[in-house]
Amino acid sequence: MIKRTLRSILIAPVFFLLINSVSAYNSTSGFAVTGFLVSAADSLASQQKSITEQKPGRQSRSLPEKEPPPRYVEITRGPVVGVYKEMNPKSPVFERMARQGERFRLLYDGVSWYQIIYQDSVGWIEKRYAKIYQQTKVDSIKEKLPFIGLLTLIGGILAFVILLLFIILAGKSLVRKMKQGSSVKEQLGKSCLIVGDSAKEVSDAFTNEKKTLEKCFTETGLEVVKAHEFNVAQNILFQSVPDIMLVDWHDSPNIHQAVERVFSHQVSLAKVLVIFYNVEDPITQPKSTIIPQVHYLGAKFTDRDIFKVVTPIILAHHEATATNHSTESRAMEGAVSAGNLSELMQFIEIGAKTGCLLIEHNRRPHGMVFFENGAITFADTGSLKGKEAVLHILSLQAGRFHFILNKKPQSTNVTAPTISLLMEWAQAKDEASRD
Repeated sequence: MIKRTLRSILIAPVFFLLINSVSAYNSTSGFAVTGFLVSAADSLASQQKSITEQKPGRQSRSLPEKEPPPRYVEITRGPVVGVYKEMNPKSPVFERMARQGERFRLLYDGVSWYQIIYQDSVGWIEKRYAKIYQQTKVDSIKEKLPFIGLLTLIGGILAFVILLLFIILAGKSLVRKMKQGSSVKEQLGKSCLIVGDSAKEVSDAFTNEKKTLEKCFTETGLEVVKAHEFNVAQNILFQSVPDIMLVDWHDSPNIHQAVERVFSHQVSLAKVLVIFYNVEDPITQPKSTIIPQVHYLGAKFTDRDIFKVVTPIILAHHEATATNHSTESRAMEGAVSAGNLSELMQFIEIGAKTGCLLIEHNRRPHGMVFFENGAITFADTGSLKGKEAVLHILSLQAGRFHFILNKKPQSTNVTAPTISLLMEWAQAKDEASRD
């Protein structure tokens, strides 16, 4: 731009001298030449003006458009929804199902499917179970400052009222359960002693979520006693005998010998199930000749690995205390309520149990479901058989259940995995509530 301006300044005097020279030489023809030169100068000035006017336009180049923010998909129906590995309802699903309210990064918005990022992979979910999450802009914090004090006060009052109502309802529920005496937790009457880190995390085999070792047992109805080291546990063992004892292999260098020494001097511990965890190489550990029931787990394990060993202890009742124990005293039973049959089937599947689940409705036999190593093999309600019978039983809202161990059917009419039937029932329940 500077070069063009200097060029114009230098050319203007030259044109002026030429005009004067030509006018002095021939006044008649000079007028024509002068007009031509003046016209050329005007054209040059016009071009200079045009260049000057275009300068702001060149400097104000448009900035490249920003990439749109990522979009997310929110699960709106539930409680759980299967995420498929391909865009096909018959394709395999991920082991962990998506829960209502969860959000996932959207990759593709199709006609009937969303493609999302799921567990560091790509998954597909049907549109009827989710929607695109629209993130709204938050108002300025300065505009909200006058209301923060009022909102805090209102929130505190509401939290107090909710907490009070929760305490009242929880107290009523606890009293009602104590009167009925039908919950599985109350019927177990089992205890577990955890020696070491009770906060160790265990993976849930069904949801892949993490929970503590202590919670893993309290959820099944066991009373959990904790001892941070084995020296403390010895005093507990002299006072009471637990049904199950979990011992951290890292508690001390000679923890195995220490446990064997206590078992050899205390005969009452013969029926205690001992599980060592955090063992470096659990497969190669030799069976103890002093501890009758002992198992070894590594540093990483799931609740299913535990319940494969523990479930027989949980379900079994104290035997040899009387000679007239009926079949009912050796079974797990309780009242049917909304959703608890699905939880019971999950428990049986995780524990890989074999037996028959009997269902009563209106004090009459209503149906039966047989399990073998946790898998459903036979189901019958009289009018319904196979998978349809299982889905019907899961939908019951009242009645009683009764699980008898080690009972097998004469034939099979169900081949689908237990987890698949539970997922199909959950989806059917969701669709029914939507209609």
